[in-house]
Amino acid sequence: QFVSPDLNLTSVTFTSEHGQLPAAVAARIANLETKFNLPPQSTNVDDRSGRVANLFAADPIIPGSGSGNTFAPDYRPTIPSGSPTMDTLGEPESHEEWAEMATVATQNWLNTNAANLDVDVGELFAVGTARAAVHGSNGDLIQLHIPRYFGGVAVKGSRATATVKGGNLINIGFQSWGTIPP
Repeated sequence: QFVSPDLNLTSVTFTSEHGQLPAAVAARIANLETKFNLPPQSTNVDDRSGRVANLFAADPIIPGSGSGNTFAPDYRPTIPSGSPTMDTLGEPESHEEWAEMATVATQNWLNTNAANLDVDVGELFAVGTARAAVHGSNGDLIQLHIPRYFGGVAVKGSRATATVKGGNLINIGFQSWGTIPP
Protein backbone atom coordinates (compact mmCIF):
# COMPACT_ATOMS: atom_id res chain seq x y z
CA GLN A 1 0.00 0.00 0.00
CA PHE A 2 1.45 3.35 -1.04
CA VAL A 3 0.57 6.39 1.01
CA SER A 4 2.46 9.60 0.47
CA PRO A 5 3.25 11.52 3.67
CA ASP A 6 2.01 14.61 1.81
CA LEU A 7 -1.51 13.16 1.71
CA ASN A 8 -2.82 13.92 5.15
CA LEU A 9 -6.51 13.73 5.86
CA THR A 10 -7.62 17.03 7.30
CA SER A 11 -10.60 17.54 9.51
CA VAL A 12 -13.81 18.37 7.75
CA THR A 13 -16.36 20.92 8.79
CA PHE A 14 -20.02 20.51 8.06
CA THR A 15 -22.75 23.01 7.56
CA SER A 16 -26.49 22.79 7.51
CA GLU A 17 -26.77 26.51 6.76
CA HIS A 18 -27.26 26.23 3.04
CA GLY A 19 -27.14 29.98 2.52
CA GLN A 20 -23.35 29.70 2.87
CA LEU A 21 -23.12 27.22 -0.01
CA PRO A 22 -22.76 28.00 -3.72
CA ALA A 23 -26.21 28.45 -5.27
CA ALA A 24 -26.05 25.27 -7.38
CA VAL A 25 -25.06 23.15 -4.36
CA ALA A 26 -27.74 24.73 -2.15
CA ALA A 27 -30.37 24.07 -4.84
CA ARG A 28 -29.29 20.41 -5.22
CA ILE A 29 -29.46 19.87 -1.45
CA ALA A 30 -32.83 21.67 -1.22
CA ASN A 31 -34.20 19.38 -3.97
CA LEU A 32 -33.01 16.34 -2.04
CA GLU A 33 -34.63 17.58 1.18
CA THR A 34 -37.87 18.29 -0.66
CA LYS A 35 -37.85 14.84 -2.28
CA PHE A 36 -37.56 13.15 1.12
CA ASN A 37 -39.84 15.58 2.95
CA LEU A 38 -37.03 16.70 5.24
CA PRO A 39 -36.97 20.02 7.08
CA PRO A 40 -35.11 22.71 5.14
CA GLN A 41 -31.40 22.89 5.95
CA SER A 42 -31.49 19.61 7.91
CA THR A 43 -28.85 17.92 5.76
CA ASN A 44 -25.21 18.18 6.78
CA VAL A 45 -22.97 19.19 3.89
CA ASP A 46 -19.21 18.73 3.64
CA ASP A 47 -17.85 22.27 3.32
CA ARG A 48 -14.88 21.16 1.22
CA SER A 49 -16.75 19.19 -1.42
CA GLY A 50 -20.26 20.64 -1.25
CA ARG A 51 -21.64 17.11 -1.08
CA VAL A 52 -23.98 15.50 1.41
CA ALA A 53 -22.06 14.41 4.50
CA ASN A 54 -25.08 13.09 6.37
CA LEU A 55 -28.71 12.74 5.38
CA PHE A 56 -31.40 11.59 7.80
CA ALA A 57 -34.46 10.10 6.13
CA ALA A 58 -37.14 7.46 6.62
CA ASP A 59 -37.27 5.89 3.17
CA PRO A 60 -38.56 2.28 3.02
CA ILE A 61 -36.12 0.09 1.06
CA ILE A 62 -36.70 -3.44 2.45
CA PRO A 63 -39.51 -5.11 4.43
CA GLY A 64 -39.78 -3.97 8.02
CA SER A 65 -41.84 -2.30 10.71
CA GLY A 66 -40.61 1.25 10.03
CA SER A 67 -42.96 4.16 9.55
CA GLY A 68 -44.64 4.06 6.13
CA ASN A 69 -43.03 0.74 5.21
CA THR A 70 -45.52 -1.31 3.19
CA PHE A 71 -43.20 -3.88 1.60
CA ALA A 72 -44.48 -7.44 1.88
CA PRO A 73 -42.28 -9.66 4.09
CA ASP A 74 -41.16 -11.69 1.06
CA TYR A 75 -40.25 -8.64 -1.10
CA ARG A 76 -36.77 -8.69 -2.66
CA PRO A 77 -35.08 -5.76 -4.43
CA THR A 78 -33.78 -6.24 -7.95
CA ILE A 79 -30.02 -6.68 -8.10
CA PRO A 80 -28.61 -3.63 -9.98
CA SER A 81 -26.36 -5.67 -12.28
CA GLY A 82 -29.45 -7.05 -14.00
CA SER A 83 -28.91 -10.46 -12.46
CA PRO A 84 -31.96 -12.39 -11.34
CA THR A 85 -33.84 -10.82 -8.47
CA MET A 86 -33.56 -12.14 -4.97
CA ASP A 87 -37.29 -12.98 -4.91
CA THR A 88 -36.66 -16.73 -5.02
CA LEU A 89 -35.30 -16.59 -1.47
CA GLY A 90 -38.60 -15.93 0.34
CA GLU A 91 -38.34 -14.19 3.70
CA PRO A 92 -34.77 -13.73 4.97
CA GLU A 93 -33.78 -16.47 7.38
CA SER A 94 -30.26 -15.42 8.36
CA HIS A 95 -28.14 -12.37 9.05
CA GLU A 96 -26.36 -13.00 5.74
CA GLU A 97 -29.64 -12.78 3.80
CA TRP A 98 -30.65 -9.58 5.64
CA ALA A 99 -27.20 -8.11 4.93
CA GLU A 100 -27.39 -9.00 1.23
CA MET A 101 -30.88 -7.57 0.90
CA ALA A 102 -29.97 -4.31 2.66
CA THR A 103 -26.81 -3.95 0.54
CA VAL A 104 -28.69 -4.45 -2.73
CA ALA A 105 -31.52 -2.12 -1.66
CA THR A 106 -29.05 0.57 -0.59
CA GLN A 107 -27.24 0.28 -3.92
CA ASN A 108 -30.56 0.68 -5.73
CA TRP A 109 -31.43 3.71 -3.57
CA LEU A 110 -28.05 5.29 -4.30
CA ASN A 111 -28.43 4.64 -8.04
CA THR A 112 -31.81 6.40 -7.96
CA ASN A 113 -30.49 9.37 -5.99
CA ALA A 114 -26.92 9.66 -7.32
CA ALA A 115 -27.50 12.92 -9.21
CA ASN A 116 -28.88 14.79 -6.18
CA LEU A 117 -26.18 13.32 -3.95
CA ASP A 118 -23.47 14.12 -6.53
CA VAL A 119 -21.82 10.72 -6.13
CA ASP A 120 -20.65 8.12 -8.64
CA VAL A 121 -22.15 4.86 -7.41
CA GLY A 122 -19.66 3.07 -9.68
CA GLU A 123 -17.02 4.00 -7.09
CA LEU A 124 -18.89 1.95 -4.49
CA PHE A 125 -19.84 -1.71 -4.10
CA ALA A 126 -16.63 -3.23 -5.50
CA VAL A 127 -17.11 -6.98 -5.26
CA GLY A 128 -16.78 -8.19 -1.70
CA THR A 129 -16.01 -4.79 -0.15
CA ALA A 130 -19.33 -3.70 1.38
CA ARG A 131 -19.69 -4.80 4.98
CA ALA A 132 -22.94 -5.11 6.89
CA ALA A 133 -23.69 -5.59 10.58
CA VAL A 134 -27.15 -7.00 11.27
CA HIS A 135 -28.56 -6.46 14.74
CA GLY A 136 -31.56 -8.51 15.83
CA SER A 137 -32.86 -11.76 14.38
CA ASN A 138 -35.32 -10.03 12.04
CA GLY A 139 -32.92 -7.51 10.49
CA ASP A 140 -34.42 -4.68 12.51
CA LEU A 141 -31.17 -2.67 12.45
CA ILE A 142 -28.59 -3.00 9.69
CA GLN A 143 -25.48 -0.86 9.37
CA LEU A 144 -23.48 -0.72 6.13
CA HIS A 145 -19.89 0.36 5.48
CA ILE A 146 -19.08 0.79 1.79
CA PRO A 147 -15.51 1.80 0.90
CA ARG A 148 -14.86 4.02 -2.12
CA TYR A 149 -12.70 2.77 -5.00
CA PHE A 150 -11.40 4.67 -8.01
CA GLY A 151 -9.84 2.77 -10.89
CA GLY A 152 -9.72 -0.33 -8.72
CA VAL A 153 -7.76 1.43 -5.96
CA ALA A 154 -9.20 2.12 -2.52
CA VAL A 155 -9.57 5.84 -1.81
CA LYS A 156 -8.05 6.19 1.65
CA GLY A 157 -10.50 7.51 4.22
CA SER A 158 -13.39 7.77 1.75
CA ARG A 159 -16.50 5.70 2.29
CA ALA A 160 -20.26 5.67 2.35
CA THR A 161 -22.28 4.50 5.33
CA ALA A 162 -25.93 3.61 5.61
CA THR A 163 -28.27 2.63 8.43
CA VAL A 164 -31.47 0.70 7.85
CA LYS A 165 -33.95 0.55 10.74
CA GLY A 166 -37.26 -1.28 10.48
CA GLY A 167 -36.68 -1.65 6.73
CA ASN A 168 -36.29 2.11 6.25
CA LEU A 169 -33.09 3.82 5.18
CA ILE A 170 -32.75 6.29 8.06
CA ASN A 171 -29.23 7.59 7.44
CA ILE A 172 -26.82 7.83 4.54
CA GLY A 173 -23.43 9.43 4.89
CA PHE A 174 -20.30 10.12 2.87
CA GLN A 175 -16.90 10.58 4.45
CA SER A 176 -14.04 12.43 2.70
CA TRP A 177 -15.89 12.43 -0.63
CA GLY A 178 -13.91 14.89 -2.72
CA THR A 179 -13.86 15.19 -6.49
CA ILE A 180 -11.27 12.97 -8.15
CA PRO A 181 -9.82 14.74 -11.21
CA PRO A 182 -9.97 12.85 -14.52
